[in-house]
Amino acid sequence: YSGFGSIDSRSSALLNSAYFVYKVWILTTMYIFAITVFADIYVNRGDLSISTDDGCIFAGIFVIIYKAMNFQFHGKEIRNLLDDILKCIDNLCEFSEVEYVKELIDKYYKRQRIFFIGFSVLGFTLAIVLLLFSPMENGLPIRAQYPFNTTASPSHEISFAIEISAISGGLVGLIGIDSISSVICVLLTQLFDMLNASFENCTNETDENHEYSLQREEIEQYVSPSLQDMSSISSAVNTYVQRLQQVVQHEHVRSDAFEYFDHLPDWLSGYCGKT
Repeated sequence: YSGFGSIDSRSSALLNSAYFVYKVWILTTMYIFAITVFADIYVNRGDLSISTDDGCIFAGIFVIIYKAMNFQFHGKEIRNLLDDILKCIDNLCEFSEVEYVKELIDKYYKRQRIFFIGFSVLGFTLAIVLLLFSPMENGLPIRAQYPFNTTASPSHEISFAIEISAISGGLVGLIGIDSISSVICVLLTQLFDMLNASFENCTNETDENHEYSLQREEIEQYVSPSLQDMSSISSAVNTYVQRLQQVVQHEHVRSDAFEYFDHLPDWLSGYCGKT
């Protein structure tokens, strides 16, 4: 709904064209809104009250634009990362106790639902406050400098539609992008938890009467793709952390914790070889 993502490639040409037009409209209104707010800051640079109010709005829309464009350029990589994590979780479920895995999945699903509902309520409340309860300036909810008279029709309707689209579309997009980030974090935590539970339940005791249906070749054939999945997740997570470091620009943030993924395939390979 935000226009930042993409729709199913199997959709009709008409639907793809309509979504493309919608995406261009949302991104264009966000850029126009950011430029007009910055222009108002420049015009009223001598008024500290107006400059600070506009500055908060400009900072917010700038962050949304940055995230939206980053998602446009790296959307495929983000989708591949999610696919790799989900594929690894599916493979790990085959080796785990069903009931315990269901409990973990339910726990993290509820946690993710709380995050999403919280983001949605916060974004909806912010949109209502900005659009309905903020003081009007020339009939507009947000102060901005347009190259035309916003008090006359149809200029007023055009500027009003730009601000409504930019604010509502930007907040919906921000909720979607932040929800995807939280999904990645929750799924990675869930993956660690499932790995920890699986290794805690490992035992050296053997049952001589137990008949195994899988032969050695079948086990190796199944485990090998799982190890490759872990390697791809390791590479994807390291790339994700490096991008986070660039965004935050914090020299002391380190991704040493994710080096666990780099050694995990070799460790699993050695562990499987011993067992």
